[in-house]
Amino acid sequence: MVDRATKVFRIITQRRARFFIYVWANFNVGFISSLLPLSFSYLTCVSNIPSVHMFWIFFIFNATLFIGTMGNAYFNKHENELRTMFISSLLAIISFASVTFVTDLLLFASIFALLGLSLGVQLSDINISFLKIFPQTHFSLIHVLHLFHALGVFLASIVYKLKPNPEDSPCEEELFNAHISMDKIRFVPIFDARYLIWIFAFIQVPFLYVVLMKTNENPANAERTTEVTNDEQRRADYEEIEGNAAENQPENHWESGMMRLVMLVASICCIGQILFTLFPFFVFSREDSSEIDYQIFTTFYMFGRVIAVLFADKIAPIFHIGLSILIYGLSSCVFIFERPIWLGTSLAAISLAQFLPSALTYVKHTLLLRAESVSVVISGSSFGTLVYPLFLSLAKENDSRLFVAISFFSTLLLVFLFVSMLNSQAQSERTKATQDRVQAFISRFFSGDTTTSSLRRAPSIKPLISRLRPMSYRRFRNANRSASPEVPKIKVTLEKEPQVQFN
Repeated sequence: MVDRATKVFRIITQRRARFFIYVWANFNVGFISSLLPLSFSYLTCVSNIPSVHMFWIFFIFNATLFIGTMGNAYFNKHENELRTMFISSLLAIISFASVTFVTDLLLFASIFALLGLSLGVQLSDINISFLKIFPQTHFSLIHVLHLFHALGVFLASIVYKLKPNPEDSPCEEELFNAHISMDKIRFVPIFDARYLIWIFAFIQVPFLYVVLMKTNENPANAERTTEVTNDEQRRADYEEIEGNAAENQPENHWESGMMRLVMLVASICCIGQILFTLFPFFVFSREDSSEIDYQIFTTFYMFGRVIAVLFADKIAPIFHIGLSILIYGLSSCVFIFERPIWLGTSLAAISLAQFLPSALTYVKHTLLLRAESVSVVISGSSFGTLVYPLFLSLAKENDSRLFVAISFFSTLLLVFLFVSMLNSQAQSERTKATQDRVQAFISRFFSGDTTTSSLRRAPSIKPLISRLRPMSYRRFRNANRSASPEVPKIKVTLEKEPQVQFN
C-alpha cells in the first residue's frame, strides 16, 4: 500500500496545478450545492420571496444543473476545457455571491438558473478533464477527487443550526403560514450568512487566477499527459493495450452492449443521488432530531470517501458498487428501529459515498470507454437532484416511515439494476468473444490474406485472453511485477582475436 501511495503522490506532484484546479473546483461544487438546500428558510427571509415561489426557484436550480451536465459535451467541442472551467467557475461565484442581496423574484430565479447551469457544466468538466489528464489505472485518484467534494458537503453542514428560537428568526410567522410548511426543517446560520458567502467568494480569487494562467499556457504543454518514469511507462503501455484496442474499434461496436451498461450505471447513480438528497429530510422529520444528526451523516459521508481512497486499488469497481448496495441494504434494515438512528445514518452515508466515484472508475477503466462517456453517468447522477422539491413538500410530514418505505424500494431497485448490469456485461463479453472474433477470422481467412492478417491480429488477441482472468488480478500483477533489466550493450573490438566486452 505504501508503494501505491507513493506512486499516486508522484503522479499528483507532477501535475500539481491541474490537480489543484480540479479538487478545488469539486470542493466548490460540493459546498455550494449542499449549502443552498439548507439556506431555503434563510433565503426566504432575506429576499422576502414567498416560500411557494422559492420552492419553484429551487426546482429551476436543480433542473438547470442537470441541463448543464448534459450540455458540457457541447462546450468541450467548441472551447478549451480550462477556459470552460474558468468561465463556469466565475459565473458560479458571481451568482452565489449575488443571492444575498437580490429581492426581485424574476432576477432571483435568473441568478439561480445561471448558478445551476454553471455548476452543472463545471461538475461534468471536472470529471471528464480529470480522467483525461490522469489516465493512469490508479483508482484512488478519482476517489481523492471526490473526497474533496465530500469535504465541501461536510463544511456546508456545520454552517446552519436547526429549529431556532422565535427571537432568532424574524421570518418565523411567514414560514409557519407558508403554503409549503418548513416547520420541520427550519434553519438559521450560526452567523451572518452574507459574510460567509462573501468570504467564500473572495478566497476564490487565487483559484480563478491559477485557472486563467493555465488557460493561457501553450496548448501543447497544457494538454500534455503526466510524465512518468521509464518503469511506470513500460507498465502503463502494457496496461493500455486493451484500452487502445477498444477505443480504436468502430463506435457501433459499443452501441448495443456498452451504452446499455452505461445507462444502467447512470441509473444506479441517479438512485444514489436521490437517496442522498432525501436523507436530510428523513433525519429532520424525526421529533428528536437536531443538526448533529445531519452532521453525523456528512461526517461519515466524508469518511466513506476516505475508505474508498484506501481500498480503491484492492477492490474492483464493480464489486465496490455491489458492496455499497449491500451496506445500504443493511442501513435500511436498521431504519426500522427507532433508537439506533446513528448506526443507520453512518452505514447509509458510507454506502452512498461510493456510488459515483466507483461508477466513474467502472466506466473508464473496466469498460475501457473514453473519458467523455462519463458525462452520461454524471448526468444520471444529477437527475436525482430534481426530486428535491418533491421531498421538500413532504418534509412537513411527521411520519418518517415514508423514507423507510422509499429506502426499501430503492434497495430492491438497486439490486435489480446491479444484477442487470452483471448480466449485460457478461453478455457483451460473450458477444465480443464469439461473434466478432469469429466473423473477423472468417472474413480474413476467405480473403486470402493470412500472413499480414495474422500479424495485425496479434495485438488484438490480448484483450480476449486477458478477459479470462479477473481484472483485479491483472492490475495487481502488473503493479507488483518488477521492471525487466535493461539489455546490456555489446561492444565488439576489431583485433586479431576479437573480444566481446559487456558494459
